[in-house]
Amino acid sequence: MSIPGLICKRILSDDGTPIYAEAVGNSSLPSIIFIHGLGLSSIVFEKLFQDRTLLNNAYLVRYDLRGHGWSGKPVNAEAHESIRYAQDFMAVADAFNLNKPYLFGWSLGATVATDVCQHISPTPLAGIIYAAPLPYIGPIMAELGKPTIAPIREGLMAPDVATVMDSKIKFVLSTFVDPDAVDYPTIASWIGSGAYISGEGVKRAITRPQNPAGLYAAGKAGLPLLFLYSHEDAQLDNEVAVNEVGCFFENKKVIVIPRSGHAVFHDNQSRVVAEIISFIGGKTAH
Repeated sequence: MSIPGLICKRILSDDGTPIYAEAVGNSSLPSIIFIHGLGLSSIVFEKLFQDRTLLNNAYLVRYDLRGHGWSGKPVNAEAHESIRYAQDFMAVADAFNLNKPYLFGWSLGATVATDVCQHISPTPLAGIIYAAPLPYIGPIMAELGKPTIAPIREGLMAPDVATVMDSKIKFVLSTFVDPDAVDYPTIASWIGSGAYISGEGVKRAITRPQNPAGLYAAGKAGLPLLFLYSHEDAQLDNEVAVNEVGCFFENKKVIVIPRSGHAVFHDNQSRVVAEIISFIGGKTAH
């Protein structure tokens, strides 16, 4: 289904990598840049981008991470340095003339907040919205990931096509609290978006070096943080991230979303939208 008023752009990042981005809504409202998870694309936010309540309160922007979706897919290590991801974010913000946007990072997408806080000064964010996040790539991953997700993640990088395809399907289904209740177009589009990333791309995305020092400093300086997660998440033990990262944020709100899995924004959209609107100072909630 097409989204009325959707603006689509291919934006060149500082190193020349094209970044595919979309925006919709009233640009005079507070802006939120949505960043998707591993092996998927910005299409996962399709229903949020049609949510009238959210659109009445925010200007919505989304983009495909480098290596994913319709964005460029460089595979050399230099193209996946932390600063490149910060530059991608800023290129999108500049292309849509955003001033102090909120960053909504789901799963792997949350790592971009670490890149931005580490390399862009002063911090260009109005706040961070974590949705079942991987806050940064590093030792935290060993405790944060649940045992069931490790073999699926390894399968995404397998040498044979059958294993990769099977793993992509399992990976997507594991994001929902009740996959059988999810409509077919959503399932198909999420799995289909996984065809745009290679095993090498997955490897680069989850092994690139990051330093969370800038993120921690921003938190101590008062950068607002909204942390959304569910106890029913099949992929992550989110309390690991709450305990390790949350302690650095002086201004934070942690919300456990009921009746949802790893894709909290999909499984309980109305509650997540209400929390987002409250966090950004909106006036209309579900």
